[in-house]
Amino acid sequence: MKSLNLSDARKQLPALVDEVRRFKRRVVLTRYGKPVASIVPFQDKPASGDRLPLRGLPISVAKDFDAPLPEIWAELDE
Repeated sequence: MKSLNLSDARKQLPALVDEVRRFKRRVVLTRYGKPVASIVPFQDKPASGDRLPLRGLPISVAKDFDAPLPEIWAELDE
């Protein structure tokens, strides 16, 4: 990971962006030696993956899925 002072980054921003794109590595920008921002390569796909992994898969529901469960109520009453 490369670290660069903010004022130096301002002077060479186009070359810095090309470097990030080419090598796919982020660059941390610092101010007074402390990290304040980073330049990261652009990704077309979200990093977290598919948000809906079950979409499109068939589902089945039991015929008695909403049937009362008296044994549970009996346990709760005790």
